[in-house]
Amino acid sequence: MRQLIKDVKNPLRANLEMALWLYRWVGKNFKTSGGNVGFWSPYLYGGRRVTKKTKGAEQTRDKKGRSIYVNKSAKLLLDTRKLEGSFHAFHSRTYAGIGSELDYAKAHDQGVPKRNLPARRLLPRETDKTIVDNLLKIYGRHVTRVVNR
Repeated sequence: MRQLIKDVKNPLRANLEMALWLYRWVGKNFKTSGGNVGFWSPYLYGGRRVTKKTKGAEQTRDKKGRSIYVNKSAKLLLDTRKLEGSFHAFHSRTYAGIGSELDYAKAHDQGVPKRNLPARRLLPRETDKTIVDNLLKIYGRHVTRVVNR
């Protein structure tokens, strides 16, 4: 019985499964432009704003009537794939998670109203039903594996 309790209290494998599930969740969220969270709000001017006329850039006007260039072929948060590629899953005996070390990842996830950057959720929240359901499923399998040994 002591060994059973000890094994149940060591969810290292379950935490690895949870971290990998979170990693796949974030990947799917990027592929669907925020489909896991109700989709991301589009570019303000129909494309990513660029500083000068480059290949693929079109001239338009901003809200104040000034001439600006936007790249209409740019995909929202996927143009360079740097942000998407920066996410890494992590786990230990006591936790599982996913995150990015890029300083602007948090700004995109939570938004920066002062800079007119809308929140475009990149990460799941603890309160999301899919997260809770999957967490219960993974840790339920962990307990079942330990008990059925």
